[in-house]
Amino acid sequence: MGITVLQFPPAGGIGPERTDSEAEIREYAEKCSELWRALRRPDVVVLELQDDSALASLKACLKRCDSFFSLDRPIKEKASSSVPGEGFSRPNGKELLAFRRLSGAYGLAASDAQALDGACRVLDSLGRSVLRGISRSAELDIHAEQLSPLLEDDPHLRRRPSASILRASCYPEGGPAVGEGGSLALAFAAHHDRGVLTLVASNQPGGLQVQLPPGAGAGHGGGGGEWADVPLGPGRVAVLVGFSLSYALGGLVRPALHRVAPGGPRRVSLAYELCFRPGARIDPAEGLREAATRPAG
Repeated sequence: MGITVLQFPPAGGIGPERTDSEAEIREYAEKCSELWRALRRPDVVVLELQDDSALASLKACLKRCDSFFSLDRPIKEKASSSVPGEGFSRPNGKELLAFRRLSGAYGLAASDAQALDGACRVLDSLGRSVLRGISRSAELDIHAEQLSPLLEDDPHLRRRPSASILRASCYPEGGPAVGEGGSLALAFAAHHDRGVLTLVASNQPGGLQVQLPPGAGAGHGGGGGEWADVPLGPGRVAVLVGFSLSYALGGLVRPALHRVAPGGPRRVSLAYELCFRPGARIDPAEGLREAATRPAG
């Protein structure tokens, strides 16, 4: 396991439906296979975005969140929610603003809610393009929309809160204090995500770390358990596999164990957890039957 930096979707479009150019279609197919191979190794994939509109939306949201977390505490607490896991809260070592589309603005300023909604749209679209991409890879080669029916329709069309959620986090400068045993307390303990994909964006390059499996450490000499920094920053989005996608694909991809380490400058990040719709029937055997019975070569 390592870090793979990839330009995806390629500049100029999301897939072959956007172009008649054989060269562009071939480039897209190669990127799909590269994306799939990276997630299977498993690597954490860092996407370098090519869409100026998407970049602007993420930048605007990070800026609004930075301003929100700079407000006085009583003002921020007005954005608390009675719904568990949503709104403003203060877990150990950080501040958190969890936003679910169409679930209410939790007392947020209209401009803040609009920026969060815009970031949700960008990261949701990006996550769906990743799912289409791995489906179209030569190695997996299932229908491009095979996983799409398991996702929800636009919540504004369905008039119900989204199953997916955006979490904006603010980690203070220097991080939490040293914990028991002399080890640094983590602002967010090592964990796997339950959703399909988690897409992480931040204006700062450091903070997010993933654990390397045996044999993937320094020098590839069996350094299992080592932690690698994920290179984020403007224009980059990290893609982490969650348990739901691992199950839906029969374990062909594995969830990424990750954490946020303390230390360094104050950091604001966005983490969008793309989830299957409630009640979705997930049958890994049915979903992979076509790929499993296709003749080799």
